[in-house]
Amino acid sequence: MSTENVQSSESSTCLGARSTNKYASIGNLRHSCIAEAEQTVNEGLIQDISSVLDAAEPADEKRRSWANRFAAEVYEKLEAVISSAQQSDDAGTGAKRSCEVSSLSVEPALKKAKTVGGVASATHSELLDSEQTALASHSQLIQWISFQSSSEDPSTPASHGPDIQSGISALVGFVGQAIAGMAADIACYDSMRKLSTFQKVESIATDDGSYQQLDIALTMDTGSCTDTVSDHKDALMMVAVKQFAQEQHRAYRYLAYRTRKLFTTQPNRRFAWGLTVCATTVRACLFVHDKVLSSEAMDVSTSNGRRTFVTLLTNWSMCESWRLGYDPTIRYDAGLKHWEIDVCDSETQLTRSYICASICCNAYSTFGRHTRCFLAHEKPTDSARASDQDFPKVLIKDAWARPISPGSDIVCDEVAYLREIRDALADNNTLDGTYPRLEAGGVVQIKYAGGVADDNTQLMLKDIDENTHAKVPARIHRRIVMSPVGEPIHNLKSIDELIVVVGDVMAAHSAIAKRCGLLHRDLSANNIMFHRDANGGVRGMLIDFDNACRITDMEKTEQPDCVGTLPFMSIGNLELSDVKRTPENMGRLSLRNPLATPEQIAESPSQRQGMSADIEASMRSYACHLIQASGTILCLPQLVMATAQVLLQRFYYLASIQDFPLRGIVLGTLFLACKAEENPQTIRNIINVVDIVVKRDRGYPEVVTDGYDSEYYELKNEMVIGEMQVLRWLAFNVQVELPYGLLANYLRSLELTDQERVPQLAWNYVNDLLRTPVYVCFQPETIACGAIFLAARECSVGLPTSPPWWAVFDANAEDVVQVAKAIRALQARKVPHIMPLSARELKMYGEGVLDKHIAQMRREMRDKLDAELAFASQEKNVDEGDGGGKRSQTEHVNYGTRPKSRRGVRDSTLRDHNWRRHTSSRSRDTRHSSYRPH
Repeated sequence: MSTENVQSSESSTCLGARSTNKYASIGNLRHSCIAEAEQTVNEGLIQDISSVLDAAEPADEKRRSWANRFAAEVYEKLEAVISSAQQSDDAGTGAKRSCEVSSLSVEPALKKAKTVGGVASATHSELLDSEQTALASHSQLIQWISFQSSSEDPSTPASHGPDIQSGISALVGFVGQAIAGMAADIACYDSMRKLSTFQKVESIATDDGSYQQLDIALTMDTGSCTDTVSDHKDALMMVAVKQFAQEQHRAYRYLAYRTRKLFTTQPNRRFAWGLTVCATTVRACLFVHDKVLSSEAMDVSTSNGRRTFVTLLTNWSMCESWRLGYDPTIRYDAGLKHWEIDVCDSETQLTRSYICASICCNAYSTFGRHTRCFLAHEKPTDSARASDQDFPKVLIKDAWARPISPGSDIVCDEVAYLREIRDALADNNTLDGTYPRLEAGGVVQIKYAGGVADDNTQLMLKDIDENTHAKVPARIHRRIVMSPVGEPIHNLKSIDELIVVVGDVMAAHSAIAKRCGLLHRDLSANNIMFHRDANGGVRGMLIDFDNACRITDMEKTEQPDCVGTLPFMSIGNLELSDVKRTPENMGRLSLRNPLATPEQIAESPSQRQGMSADIEASMRSYACHLIQASGTILCLPQLVMATAQVLLQRFYYLASIQDFPLRGIVLGTLFLACKAEENPQTIRNIINVVDIVVKRDRGYPEVVTDGYDSEYYELKNEMVIGEMQVLRWLAFNVQVELPYGLLANYLRSLELTDQERVPQLAWNYVNDLLRTPVYVCFQPETIACGAIFLAARECSVGLPTSPPWWAVFDANAEDVVQVAKAIRALQARKVPHIMPLSARELKMYGEGVLDKHIAQMRREMRDKLDAELAFASQEKNVDEGDGGGKRSQTEHVNYGTRPKSRRGVRDSTLRDHNWRRHTSSRSRDTRHSSYRPH
């Protein structure tokens, strides 16, 4: 069986594979594939290229001459059949003449077959039966090519038109049978293909409902029944059939959707052909790694269109396998049932052969690098075939990489990088196994024009015109052999193993950057692997240097390359930072604070939903007050509290207070800032302290919420949801650069540290500005300069003007003044201690009844506390007995009637009461950590 249409039946493993979750629904997966096909057509389609068909011609001159001769003869036969059918007056006459034409068309093949010798009679019978069978269905062919789509309405059901699938199958079968009859005695007959079609019906789920799609493809006729083919392993190319010419775009989309399967199921695919058939219009499509090249229309209702289409089918039958998109360096051994892969080593200029044990990763998209990974071992050189276990396993990576990084002049050569890493780190035994060790690798070599040539897009499109060639990005076909073989990190057994793996990867990344000067640029979960040593220990390994570059090359471009895995890309890349990529500026790429746009500053989301600017400013200020007061009670560093307040200010420039009330966002940002600044606090502590601060501001009894109350669980849910929403709206960018360090340096540079009040005032102003949106409108250096400017003015201290002191610190005079005005405005604003914290309270605030509601809640909570204290006192009296009970009751009544000491006794009893409640809770569930009231 030919290596073009055979795939190993062995199941793929998940070593390094980026496969789809096996538990994902098939419907969702199909919808994503259809969306990808739509994007492929919209972004990569180049139509009406006349030279596309030239890429199907055989490269060998002898094959090309035979193909031209056969195409002319097959076309003449086809025209004779069509002419005979069109001249028929009735069905009987047409059938009779078709049989006559059939006999005439078989005569040349029969005469040639007579020279074959002892099997002449059998050959006569086979040729006669096969060609007569092909011509027996010529009525469907005639019906198809006679169809006039312009006279039909696209809304007409498909059953009212011709059977296009049967028509094209009849034409392909006719051409295949005719060529097989004529080419039986030529030298290249064994490497020719007898084209045929297979069809299968598949249910497709769409937004409009479900319908059945007839899947049709060209394949090789091996003499067996092809109707049972259920996948794309045996398909040479896919065919998209539509009933009307107006459905050309849908045909392109469906063809892209089905061609994706060819790259997925056939590991030896370099590129792919395809056909779209809309009514009588046929177009050939060439799928390369970044574009889809579509030929000019071939109208089979005309003689010129049929001639061109027959020539194309003939070329596909006789051309070399690599002209159809197959890789001759990846061959399938049907006897041993495994793949053999050739790897040309660019260092030694030798070619090694490997036996593939399993396919780890296949191409899962129509466009891109088409990265494939094979688990293999080197092919034995002796005749005796040893067991697979006798050879060390290696991983073969096959990919179509771009030699130049998109949008820049940075050269990408993974083979050269891996060779340099191997040589540079050879003396460091501690890093063995933390990076792929290159065994062999280089550009794939293809036999061409009597020699060998590098496999790349230039070789693919050698026969395409230069204008089209320039529109297709250049790619090089590289193949790399590496060891050791790793596993994905989700196969790790414990968190401890994950920590070891991440540590190894960090050490490898650092060593490669320092000793080799290479930057990986694609650190993601997929590119971190692990392997185990003989003792079962794990080693982390950093893989995939396709996007790597030299650090010195980063200076060649001011705009960063948008490379890597999207969820793991750096903030500078995602924001297209214009900071020049020099070693001195590398830190600035990740430390710059994101600022609000002028549109966001002019009208925030809350204001767009009807909230006034003054009310929003007061609510923001009060939220920051809650964070600062809670952080002080929790003994958090000022850095943590400032980070939380900046995150809150950023969030409310992206989302509205009406949609996300203050309490949940305050809890979420404080919890997030504690983790971001490596000062973690328990959820319970943060919830209790923020709740106590709110109760203190509102005059409620300062009762610590029990961990089993519904109120606590409600606050906990608000915290978790608040943190999630902050991360979502900020796109996980929680980096905050604060001006404290800059302020100290600026004061020292201006010789103001010896002043009595200026440093303290400036420091206070920087803290006060956290309650304003200033940190979202200006960078830290401007904020520090604004605080110094106002503090020096308050203390009547002069600042240098030649040169302007603010210009030395990269600040703008107008911005410095704006910061100072914000401080003045904050000092003049009086923030009330009663602000809405939940959606319910926000509604009451709008109705003007929030103050009344809080006063009522204050009375109810105090009455409830008094009742609890009285009940606790009665329990104490019962425990002490009759005499003691009377004394205790008397004492309780006495101190309860003393107005001056009531507050102090209540607080003391409250702390004791809540501590006993917490202790009893711990006894019920020992999983809770101990808590000490603040």
